[in-house]
Amino acid sequence: MILFIFEGKREETVYQSMEALFFGSLHEGESIVRVYDGNIYDLYSTYVQYGGDMDIVSLLKDRFSKRGEEIFPKETKVSDFAEIYLFFDFDFHHSKRPISELCEQVSQMLSVFDNETETGKLYISYPMIEALRYTKQLPDANFYTYTATRDQSKNFKSLANTFSFYKNHSFITYNPEYPKERLSEVKHNWVMLIEQNIEKANWLCTGSKSLPANIEDVAPINLFAVQQRDYILPKEIVSVLSAFAMFLYDYFGRSIINE
Repeated sequence: MILFIFEGKREETVYQSMEALFFGSLHEGESIVRVYDGNIYDLYSTYVQYGGDMDIVSLLKDRFSKRGEEIFPKETKVSDFAEIYLFFDFDFHHSKRPISELCEQVSQMLSVFDNETETGKLYISYPMIEALRYTKQLPDANFYTYTATRDQSKNFKSLANTFSFYKNHSFITYNPEYPKERLSEVKHNWVMLIEQNIEKANWLCTGSKSLPANIEDVAPINLFAVQQRDYILPKEIVSVLSAFAMFLYDYFGRSIINE
């Protein structure tokens, strides 16, 4: 089984389209989706609260049982999942704490959740999920230049609505009632988003506007190190990137572009 953990319900909705379009080989019940219902800094605080000695499945079970909710059967354990993926926003507008402190917390979470077959692998959207729609008409040759300040992050959803060529998520939303040609267009839009995000990530990390020669060059922890060094700490801005696009390339490799 594969466990997907999302910060909120908006991410869960995006995943439903991703699964329908790209994960056709998954059997029913093979993917499990859970919503954490808190931001990455809350995840950090909870992890520290348990002394850094609790796996993500046990942490989720304990977190929700305190609310009177059971989100897994009692016997569920982390080893039941072959792969675990977590998706959170950078959300650096949520706290008035020093930016260096926030970076330290995110860096620690990326260090802990760095392997999908062990502790789980964490992907970050910069500054948040709306990065997926922060584009002009695809393909957008200027995507690599787009950034967002800490202040802009407060209203990034509205900013994305104004900025984007696409006025809602329908351009990447799977609908089983769509005709074959429309579904092909939706999938192609996803592929273009994946390509421009991964090429931007590679440009940030290696200086090359191309698909990465080595996927580890743009691993989440390496990408965050560059964001932190070149954007977040010196300028309090982020270079806009989508966790979902990065994940899909990481999962399927170049074949998802060639498709």
